[in-house]
Amino acid sequence: MGGTSGNPLISKLSSRHIDELIALSSKEVDRTGDDRLSSRRYSFALAVVVLVAVFAFALVLSFKDKDDLLIELLKMIGFGAGGFLGGWGFGRSRG
Repeated sequence: MGGTSGNPLISKLSSRHIDELIALSSKEVDRTGDDRLSSRRYSFALAVVVLVAVFAFALVLSFKDKDDLLIELLKMIGFGAGGFLGGWGFGRSRG
């Protein structure tokens, strides 16, 4: 009455191997979460860029006859965006 012969690798499996598999699985889960967060950030950035473009287009259309006022408004928006991006840390290396 011979027993069922299992996979010969089962006898070589140790608790260290199981710990390594769990660690690798944990890293994969963390990486998946990072991908989702990165995707959300890009989606938000794209939405902001689209909204700014629509706002700028509407601004240009509404003030197309008043060139001096339009230039001043565009300068103020540009300076505000530069200050925002500078305060946010744009251009600084992120580690």
